[in-house]
Amino acid sequence: MLRVSAPTHATSLPCALQTPPPTVAARTLGDLSAEDQRFATEHKLPFCDMLSLLNAPSLSAHLDERRLAVLVMQLEAALRKQEWRMAEMVLCILLRSDLETVYDAACECSLGYVAQSAAQKRGERAASTARFGGLLFRKLVNLCASRDKTLCA
Repeated sequence: MLRVSAPTHATSLPCALQTPPPTVAARTLGDLSAEDQRFATEHKLPFCDMLSLLNAPSLSAHLDERRLAVLVMQLEAALRKQEWRMAEMVLCILLRSDLETVYDAACECSLGYVAQSAAQKRGERAASTARFGGLLFRKLVNLCASRDKTLCA
C-alpha cells in the first residue's frame, strides 16, 4: 500500500480518471489486507481514515507542476476555510500520488509547509486532516532524504 518510508509509491486525479477508482469495501480494519492493516497500525490511522486513503484516486500518471500547484492552492483554501473533508480529500490524493517527479515544484509551492500546517490543526472535526497532514509531511521529508542520498552517492 502506501509506505511513508518509500514516498514514491503511488497511483491518479479525479478529472484525469476515465473510470472511478475501485472502491474498497470493508466493514472493519480486519477486512483490509495485512499490508494495509500494518500501515494503519504503524501510522495510527483509524479505520475511517484508511478507507478514505484507500478510496482516494492517485494522480501519478497525470501529475505535473501545474496540477500540483492547483492541488496545493485547493488545500490551502480548504484549511483556511476549515473545510476539513475537502482538505482530507486533497491530502489523500497527494499521499497516493508519486511526488518524486514533481519534487522541485512541491518545494516551490511550499507543499511541506502546507502539509505541516494541516498537521497542526486541532479539534475533533480536523483530526483526520491533522493525521493526513502529518503523513504527507513525513512522506516529503523521506522523499527529501532519499534525494539527498542519491545526490551524495
